[in-house]
Amino acid sequence: MAAGTRSSATRTAPTSTRYYTCRRRHSIGRCPAPARIRADEIEPLVEQVFRERFLTDRIAEPSVSTDELDAALAAQAQAEADLHAFLTSPATDEMRRALGDEWGEEGQRTRLNRVVEAREAVTKGAQRHARRCPPCGSGRDVAESGCRGTMQLPSRRP
Repeated sequence: MAAGTRSSATRTAPTSTRYYTCRRRHSIGRCPAPARIRADEIEPLVEQVFRERFLTDRIAEPSVSTDELDAALAAQAQAEADLHAFLTSPATDEMRRALGDEWGEEGQRTRLNRVVEAREAVTKGAQRHARRCPPCGSGRDVAESGCRGTMQLPSRRP
């Protein structure tokens, strides 16, 4: 509906009454029952609903948890740190010399697999989160944005 104004004149002074009306003609044809309501009748109801819904002392609670994604990001950081430490540690070089290259390659492969698995878990966690979180489902990079979930007031509907 669009807000419109209809002026009505009396003998003493002109007055203006605002109405919300729908268009009578649309791209699909003529409306069989165009609606119209005076603004001073509907606006108090809209304001009341808005106050009840949004201007209360209720506390908003997160409706989408980021715990799973946070845990996956922490696991990824730990796996990457472990791989870096393994590759740069002087002790790794000593163990390679003592136990052979095969030991070093196996240790490196094990740690690299942990990094790959952790990154896959982050990707899956971000995708699951984005499906449940409208702001993040809009294409933002959840892992980089630091989303804390959405905040919603509990519904008062029965």
